Amino acid sequence: MSLNSATAQDITRRIWKLLEASQTKQAVELCQELNRIHPDYADGWHVASQVAERARLPGKSLEFIQRALDLDANNSGYLIHQATLLQRTGKVEEGLAVVRKLVGRTLESAAAYNILGSTLAHFDLHEEALAAFDSAIALSPTRPHYHFNRAAELRFLGRLKDAEAACNSSIKLNPQHHEAYLMRSDLRTQDAENNHVAELKSQLPTAAKEWRGHAQLHYALAKELEDLGEYRESFEYRSRGAKLRRAHTVYQPENDLVTMAAITKAFDSEIFTKINSSCDNSSPVFILGLPRTGTTLLERILNSHSQIHSAGELNVFARELVGQVRSKFGAAVPRDRFVELSSQIDFTELGEAYIRGTAALTGGCPHFIDKLPLNYLYAGLIHLALPNARIIHLRRHPMAACYAIYKQLFQGAYPFSYSLEEMGHYYVAYSQLMDHWRQVIPAVAMTEIHYEDLVMQTEAEARRILDFCGLQWEEQCLSFYRQKSASTTASAAQIRQPPHTRSVDQWRHYEEQLQPLKAILLAGGIQELE
Repeated sequence: MSLNSATAQDITRRIWKLLEASQTKQAVELCQELNRIHPDYADGWHVASQVAERARLPGKSLEFIQRALDLDANNSGYLIHQATLLQRTGKVEEGLAVVRKLVGRTLESAAAYNILGSTLAHFDLHEEALAAFDSAIALSPTRPHYHFNRAAELRFLGRLKDAEAACNSSIKLNPQHHEAYLMRSDLRTQDAENNHVAELKSQLPTAAKEWRGHAQLHYALAKELEDLGEYRESFEYRSRGAKLRRAHTVYQPENDLVTMAAITKAFDSEIFTKINSSCDNSSPVFILGLPRTGTTLLERILNSHSQIHSAGELNVFARELVGQVRSKFGAAVPRDRFVELSSQIDFTELGEAYIRGTAALTGGCPHFIDKLPLNYLYAGLIHLALPNARIIHLRRHPMAACYAIYKQLFQGAYPFSYSLEEMGHYYVAYSQLMDHWRQVIPAVAMTEIHYEDLVMQTEAEARRILDFCGLQWEEQCLSFYRQKSASTTASAAQIRQPPHTRSVDQWRHYEEQLQPLKAILLAGGIQELE
């Protein structure tokens, strides 16, 4: 069959198969022919948008999905894809306008509701996402991943018992859905009468064929055994899971260490005296530091204040920084020169671009929180671009911080966390960079708070931080754990409880196993290790 004699549907199916096989180049060529021969075929432009996205051509992807919508304006699948593209390219306000058209709409299939639910979740519309997953399950109740997606939304919304029931539904439908076991283990503190240790151990032999699920079961077992006080066995499972995850992680730790050293060199004290023009907006409050150091706890406390809205973990500053560097120096900036060139951009424009990029996320409040932990890399750049913004750095006892990171199985982020040795070297570099930022950023713009102080004297620390932000005390800040708003971080279950000190010295149960980490921290000049 020649291409000209093939139906548009036949060609489209061939393109989807090429995408499934990761044959992007061939898919691009076939798409060009499809759109030439059948320019009025909406599905052809939809698949062209998918191909362009896979080929990392976001502008073309948006152009093609608009062509599809010009031909079929009410197609839910096209609108969902357009909203997703707008969100990924930083056009959040436009994406929100599109996705809100879909809320409450009757869709044609369970799969469509499931995709809509995932899209709504990306826009932090979690109640709406939950409703979409409920609709998907109503139409197709035997799909385990629909129940898992529902469980994730229930967890974000703090409905932890319901989330556990949804995890159980997913596991019942698919006993090999290992991610559901991991989520379920994290939803509450396990006890001797009610835990899943035996069930998890029984799953290990069958999970060994697939490394990702095998690792998830190891982390779930480690968590539950720790809850039960079986610390030696817990660490054995955690160590095995971490080694398995590290073996399947492409990561060169020296790249991060070199980058942090380059940041210190490029953003020395001199640059802070030379640059005196910047965006004067004072609405952002940046909460930053390493993960698992109390950033979510502080975020929830501040988010309880009437004048502050949490926008979550945003990648806007990094995205706009990359855009500014590429705009000035070209798209093909070498990795080893990026930091140096980033010191030569227009920081006023960077600040204004950041404010534009977050305009739809402020919740209509005078101040908004950007709680991306890795913004610690950009603390100095944030101050240069937004000198009236407030920067709050969370610190934690070095051993406690490293152990808390080590015990977490992250979704793609923090690749240094799966090796105690690599994490030790990373922590030393991070600590040195933060020492540098403390020297060059004035105290009026950046302050620090210790996790241990935050959980032991919550009110005093909360009052201090609000004063730092120029805000009056509000009593509801102490009732942050009663908030019904969603939390999508690894601490989503923990922040539904009042402040507690159970995690402060948890690392001490593993002092023997953590000796390699401690030796590296000591050699790097890190103090306060006892």
